[in-house]
Amino acid sequence: MTIEDASREDHVIGSATKTGQSRGLDPTSVSNFFRAQIEANKLVQYSLLADWRREGRAPDHSPVDLPNTIRAKLDDVDKELIAELAESRVVRGSASCPTDIARAVRKYTLAHTKQFSPLKAIALDRALAAACIDLPRE
Repeated sequence: MTIEDASREDHVIGSATKTGQSRGLDPTSVSNFFRAQIEANKLVQYSLLADWRREGRAPDHSPVDLPNTIRAKLDDVDKELIAELAESRVVRGSASCPTDIARAVRKYTLAHTKQFSPLKAIALDRALAAACIDLPRE
């Protein structure tokens, strides 16, 4: 199983950056945000792969069709994320953004403890690490 796909990552980040710019978002901010999403995803993938190897077997389900099923869904999620980035620009530019995000993640993970392993909480922290931005001050 291959986790790293630099050309796909570049494509996703490039596409997201271009779409973000069309919504008035800073390209560096969009690029950093999507890179954090990818890194969080890889963190989970590497952990799952290591678990499977330690157990000596993969999960008991059919492999998913990454290129034809999952990527199309991820492309839709990317569009939704860009819309959310545009809508949350002022909040993400506030001085309290890092603290607000950390508290929101804590609240969410505590409310969903059955679905959130420590790994998933770390991945969520990582995914949101680049959400905050520096807005120009007048």
